[in-house]
Amino acid sequence: MIDIKIRLIIVLSLMLLSVNIIFSQSLKIHSIHVHGDAHLVQTPNGKTMLIDAGSSWHVNRIKNFIERENITTIDAVYLTHAHSDHYGGLTGKDGILATYHVSEFYGVDENDSKAVFNTLILPFSLNQEVKYKVIKRGSLINLDPEVEIKTLFPPDPYPKSGKNDGSAACMITDLRNGRKFLYMGDGMEYQNRELINAYGNELKADVLKYGHHTQFELDDHFSVGYFMKIIQPKYGIITKQTMPGNNPGHGELTHASFDKLYNYTWGSDTGLKSFMLGTHGHITIVCHEDGEIATFTSKEYIPPTISASEDSGIARNASFTLTLTLAEPYHDNRYPGERRGYYSLDDGATWNEFFYPEIQLKITKTTTVKTMARDIYGNSSVEEYEFKIEESPEIFPSEVTCILSTP
Repeated sequence: MIDIKIRLIIVLSLMLLSVNIIFSQSLKIHSIHVHGDAHLVQTPNGKTMLIDAGSSWHVNRIKNFIERENITTIDAVYLTHAHSDHYGGLTGKDGILATYHVSEFYGVDENDSKAVFNTLILPFSLNQEVKYKVIKRGSLINLDPEVEIKTLFPPDPYPKSGKNDGSAACMITDLRNGRKFLYMGDGMEYQNRELINAYGNELKADVLKYGHHTQFELDDHFSVGYFMKIIQPKYGIITKQTMPGNNPGHGELTHASFDKLYNYTWGSDTGLKSFMLGTHGHITIVCHEDGEIATFTSKEYIPPTISASEDSGIARNASFTLTLTLAEPYHDNRYPGERRGYYSLDDGATWNEFFYPEIQLKITKTTTVKTMARDIYGNSSVEEYEFKIEESPEIFPSEVTCILSTP
């Protein structure tokens, strides 16, 4: 019996070892659930790069994630721009560079970014020899021979468009299979347009980390316009801690951008699957050697659903009210459009949209109701219900009437 247990332990250990070997040969990009942006890149040959490090109060969350991945040194840090929700976790005595030996540091050719490095990062760095290396359009980071990391933005000289639209954007390409990952900082309308003008269809990528936490200026260069149609991503990463509030400006702009993302996702057969930090937690994209892409999240997310309920005590020979209830949005109802409901009374020929929380339908004849729930992330569910009434044309008109809709 002891011998059998020993053999079983050996077999299980070898199985776990083989799984680790398989994943160690993959390109992994982790979007860590922090306020702001923090992305950890692990190459097939075991090299590591951290793109931004979120806000300072979440630095321990980043450290815990790095420790979980059994990483003891970081080969490169890539700072997109000098906003505290991107550089905060790099600074001070508790920052990433004060905790791990960082070999290379990359940033844009901009005075504030350099000042952050020289005053808030370097004085606390374990590696006092690390230098600030400028990145600009065309810069290549030679981290792993099987992975190309190319900066697409900003150009040289540094643009006068502000920190958001001047933030770095890079394309990470798995050279073994051609899979591409476009990671943007806080780029918005100006950067989108400049990227399109400079690269055109070369921007096409399998994974897109949306710029500026998916808050884009409302122009034709996002969603329904050129930008998304050129990139054609299959996976999208939304680096937003929570849904925006209703404060003027920021909330309205983000809501409108999410509406455009929703319309793009469902407007045609895009196959886009988006993830948001506040909804899905840590997000990991794994690209295997054969080009297969797998996704993992640290939070369980329940796709949207619609439930149907009838009036209590109804008689089957009388009309009644049917209530279709859309499952509660994930984010405290701050963005009702996160999940949307649809119903069809003609076997799916036409669909009627409604928003959280519900819609009521007056059923006056035997009716088949199809429902469909969708969210901005690309999840959906479909249900079909049949409600029978003893037909009596003299009493019941042949119709189904909507009597209440909650927008």
